[in-house]
Amino acid sequence: MKYLSRFKRKVAVAVMEAEKEMFFDSLPRRIAPATIEEMPTYIRINGTLMARCIVAGIPPTSDLSGYPADMNPRVIDELMNLSSTGYQIAYSFAVIPISNVKSMKMIDIALYANKVSQESFRDKKGLDRNKQPPLKKVLEEEDFVQNYREIFKGKQKMFHTAFIIIFFGKTDTELRAAESHVKVILESNRIYYEAPDYRQLDTFLSAQPFPFSQDFTWCELFSYHTSALLGTRNPNSRTDETGLLFGQDLKTGKDVMIDLTTLSASHMLLVGPTGSGKTFTSMILLMRA
Repeated sequence: MKYLSRFKRKVAVAVMEAEKEMFFDSLPRRIAPATIEEMPTYIRINGTLMARCIVAGIPPTSDLSGYPADMNPRVIDELMNLSSTGYQIAYSFAVIPISNVKSMKMIDIALYANKVSQESFRDKKGLDRNKQPPLKKVLEEEDFVQNYREIFKGKQKMFHTAFIIIFFGKTDTELRAAESHVKVILESNRIYYEAPDYRQLDTFLSAQPFPFSQDFTWCELFSYHTSALLGTRNPNSRTDETGLLFGQDLKTGKDVMIDLTTLSASHMLLVGPTGSGKTFTSMILLMRA
């Protein structure tokens, strides 16, 4: 009997370990999609959902900057305030700090290349050494010197950044609608972008919380631009400083949000069935108080 009970305990432990291993093995299947099919301009997930990616901050040519020097600091708010019907928009912004020593070396290399370009222009003019190089090169040199000075004094830092925007929809029409809304905001703020056709899957995976990414999604930014693009607030009305989401308009489908501070009455009565959010709303109001 002693050997039999010992055998039963070992079997029970083995069954328990096997069930635990099967459970953890099943988690990736529950989280990850069953199939991902890559098309030239989008990817199809589970055969029904379509996704398309664009990379912000990537200029069409190397002699342009992906972001304007005086970029609107509220651009990320404009993007997050987009209301969507029939499609979804996701933002991925990765940031890796660059040490000041490495930043100054990078600017030194860029400044040296700029001076070589200016001298090459003068050499092409032969004896006419008074001929001025293109104004663009002169302005670039001034910017490089100014950026170097600010990093040297500790007023700025540099970062590797990757800003990827993903559109989800069930039809091509929904994808185009989502993309057009985002492009209007990017173009109005003079932000360049690139749609990496034939590399949509690589871009999509780079936007996920995985320990790898693609080099073509990265660009270098200073502190000002990096802080302006960080989504440091939740776009949902539940965590804003004012207002509450009361539902959706039955005719337009838009969210109905009311700023309670603008109402004449300062008291409120919360009524609703169990699980409707009375306690949650009360906690949010207490957090704001």
